[in-house]
Amino acid sequence: MLSRLHRLSKEKDIKLVLGRGRGFEHHLVRMRAIKTENITRITFIVSKKAVRRVVDRNRVKRHLREFTRKLLPVIREGFDVVIIGKQGIGNATREQLAQATNSIFSRANLLEKR
Repeated sequence: MLSRLHRLSKEKDIKLVLGRGRGFEHHLVRMRAIKTENITRITFIVSKKAVRRVVDRNRVKRHLREFTRKLLPVIREGFDVVIIGKQGIGNATREQLAQATNSIFSRANLLEKR
């Protein structure tokens, strides 16, 4: 679970990111990110169209949150991020979801250089 500090939860903030944020694509997930002055906040959206069953939808979001939480120490500060599950994400394995999470943050250049 992401800490409350790192959760993007207000609808107006999510709409701002979706409307003005820069987009990045992976075959399982799509990301929209916008630069802010605050700590990095993240939210996850998996629609009924992408994953039909509620149980599977929640499982996918839970896995995405887990992999993102593990990346938090190396994610750059000052961004609002929305991660959107694409069709087919419900059939993905944990390893594929972990790889998709790493890949999308890397493509968006949101990981600090080590």
